[in-house]
Amino acid sequence: LAFQGNTDNGPTYASNVSEEWNGSTWAAVNTLNTPSSLAGGTGIVTAALCVGGELAGPGYGDSSRTEEYDGICWAAQTGRPASIRNHSLFGPQNDAISCMGIPGASTTAQEWSGTAWTAGGVNNTQRIGANDGTGSGTGGIVAGGQTPPSAVTGATELYNGTSWTSSPASLSTARYSISTFGTDQNAVSATGRTPTALTTVEEWTGIGASVTQTLTTT
Repeated sequence: LAFQGNTDNGPTYASNVSEEWNGSTWAAVNTLNTPSSLAGGTGIVTAALCVGGELAGPGYGDSSRTEEYDGICWAAQTGRPASIRNHSLFGPQNDAISCMGIPGASTTAQEWSGTAWTAGGVNNTQRIGANDGTGSGTGGIVAGGQTPPSAVTGATELYNGTSWTSSPASLSTARYSISTFGTDQNAVSATGRTPTALTTVEEWTGIGASVTQTLTTT
């Protein structure tokens, strides 16, 4: 499932389009209630979640909206306590975490139970534009992003459902606007910007995970 985004055809820019992929083709499905770009997305095709985002022009502004997708339609839910965009969102539809975004590069995560938002643990590294978080509400990972005012970081943090832990292992290439997928123990991080666009791909295997290498005689 792919949804919302920047259409690059002003003056509105923000999109409410949703499309489903069946393994060979894309098909348009019911649209979101609120057009936006830079929203957070998580879940699966029959139980997805869209949070926040930058609203359509000419007014623009940040959104606090929460919408859930059931495989057919999008339905508005209780709004996030604070508006946000360009943030990290991860976890299933009924147990998700929203964190690290604009405005203010907030360090306070918000937890979504499927019906309500509550304050979660405080992030260790203030940033925006980190990967759209990977994992679950009780085992998530966020890496990369921009730290105020414009520095780029490769810092990695893990969330256990209560608190954040900084990993001693950072991305080898500091970057932001990253695509990721997987779990907090086995994930892939691809592309991103420094601000130069990258084709870099890195794998995460968990803190302290063993790595097998082949030795050759020279």
